[in-house]
Amino acid sequence: METNAIKVAEVVGPVFLVLGLSFLLYLKTWQKIMGSWLKNHYELIPLFIVQLVAGIIIVRMYSVWEWNIWLLVTLSGWTMIIKSVTYFLIPGGVTKWALSLKKLTSLLALSSLLLTLWGGVLSYYAYLPQ
Repeated sequence: METNAIKVAEVVGPVFLVLGLSFLLYLKTWQKIMGSWLKNHYELIPLFIVQLVAGIIIVRMYSVWEWNIWLLVTLSGWTMIIKSVTYFLIPGGVTKWALSLKKLTSLLALSSLLLTLWGGVLSYYAYLPQ
């Protein structure tokens, strides 16, 4: 079962790492992008469809609630599902509120740092020689 967690982490870890670094390095650019999404959050529909599918795949491959490093894989999948379902069931409301947080630069930087660390840890353990 841990093999599935490693396979998921091999994909998700680098994605989170690169996205987190991009958010950190280009924070102002991402704030502008989020501002455009705030005006038209319907542009996010394809993103949330893909995120929902990815979340379901991750949860089906590995959803073990044990206190170890692979809990990050389980949390990644469930977070993707919850975010996507929230977007589709409460259209606009939560999304616009979340996007309005773009003004809080320190919060955006902190969440970017956490995403970078999350991706770094997953990548490290996924590619660590066995």
